[in-house]
Amino acid sequence: MPRSTERLTPKQRRLVEEFMVDYDKTAAARRAGYTENTALRQQPFHAIAVQREIQRLLEAKTRETAERASQQQMTPERTLDELRRLALFDVRKLFRPDGSPIPVNELDDDIASIIVGLEVLEQYEGSGDDRRFVGYVKKYKLADKLGAITTAMRHMGMLNTRLELTGKNGGPLAITGIGTQLGLQEKTDEQLKALEAHYRTMLGLADDERRAVH
Repeated sequence: MPRSTERLTPKQRRLVEEFMVDYDKTAAARRAGYTENTALRQQPFHAIAVQREIQRLLEAKTRETAERASQQQMTPERTLDELRRLALFDVRKLFRPDGSPIPVNELDDDIASIIVGLEVLEQYEGSGDDRRFVGYVKKYKLADKLGAITTAMRHMGMLNTRLELTGKNGGPLAITGIGTQLGLQEKTDEQLKALEAHYRTMLGLADDERRAVH
């Protein structure tokens, strides 16, 4: 099928814009200024240029929705990027050069991501009949920058969280204890059982066990 070179008229452009509001062809045609009979028959949507423009806009909206959903997913890359924002945050970026705070809706993504809480208080002057509203006091609660730096350092292997012990001159660590002192490593199973019975008798464990059985 040969490609149409037809372009949208201003009325067709309005028709497409109205359709993208609620995807109702009849209602869109009415709002675009078409007669009731034409709107009911949805005749303006038969034009090839209109169909192609709607298809283009729908495909663009689908891509935008998919991209937005992808950005909201927690991936390793997204997690590290959020960590970077917290660790490298500069509080001066919350203010304009004259020292006045930048409104929240004007903050870029890097700065807005470090705000974890916002408290807005109304401020008044005077009292009674003379009391008047003078503005707002905004309190920002910021993310833990030190915690973010610590997490980033641990991720990059800059923090040693393991304790390694070595013996003299870097050799193996010799561990000695009561087992070594008593020579338990060299005793047979029968000797170990006899030694255990001996100590249990000394500690009175054998009598306690017999009493528990009865």
